[in-house]
Amino acid sequence: MWTSWTHRNHVIFKGLKLDVSSLFDACIQRLSWWCTAKWPEAGISINDVINCPVNFMQFGNSLEQIIKSTWCPPALGELKFNTDGAVRGAFGEGGIGGCLRNEKEQCLIMFSKSAGRVDPMSAEILAIKEAVKLFKKSYWSRNYKLIIETDSELAVQWMKYPHQCPTPFKALIADCLDSCKGVNWHISFANRDCNVLADNLAKKRDK
Repeated sequence: MWTSWTHRNHVIFKGLKLDVSSLFDACIQRLSWWCTAKWPEAGISINDVINCPVNFMQFGNSLEQIIKSTWCPPALGELKFNTDGAVRGAFGEGGIGGCLRNEKEQCLIMFSKSAGRVDPMSAEILAIKEAVKLFKKSYWSRNYKLIIETDSELAVQWMKYPHQCPTPFKALIADCLDSCKGVNWHISFANRDCNVLADNLAKKRDK
């Protein structure tokens, strides 16, 4: 609103020509600043808003409820590892991150590391592989079932049905599944708003 008002004053009182495109860009930029300031824990980046502003405009006040939707803890006898991968663009420097938590929501293991130059899907798979590797080395692998949660539906699908995996990713999925041998595990999809911590950990290393 303030951006529109300021632009209107410049047109009326300073004789500037109305530039709808510039006005829209300025509004989106202010919206992105506002979203990242209001919900810093949500892992929303300015680029997220600029690239697809409608995702944030349509939520209105309900966005806060979506962000606060609770992460669902695992059952007794299970531990949950949320993982995520982040890459700048279609191929570039990537990061992976994850956090293992128990039914009391206590963080037992956390990682945030570079994935090198990768594509987004490879980063997602590498994050899962790293989580399994760390879990296998831990004390908890002897007594707990591992629940892996990722916000990549394709990663879940390929881990469950490797024959559906496209050729470029077959070797990586096979390597990831090989890492899971000897572990009582299950993988499931989690909405991004329930995977915020892993997302933030991954984005710390995609630079």
